[in-house]
Amino acid sequence: MTQTFLSMREISDRYDVPLGTLKAWVRRGGKFPEADARVGSGEGQASALGWTVETVDEWERGYRPEGSRTADARNH
Repeated sequence: MTQTFLSMREISDRYDVPLGTLKAWVRRGGKFPEADARVGSGEGQASALGWTVETVDEWERGYRPEGSRTADARNH
């Protein structure tokens, strides 16, 4: 069975996070979960990261940084 992962663009669209912000969180670490999958070796070539819906939903429920658009909307 093939497992499905969300790309950064899909996460950006689905969770209303600007793509640039999401990329920064992933690059810096700590504000967004580590990827569940990496496609490609990354050795001299680009690789793609992917997250399961469950991983991102868990982040959305409890770990989303304050100041993000969705977190602000939930608090007002």
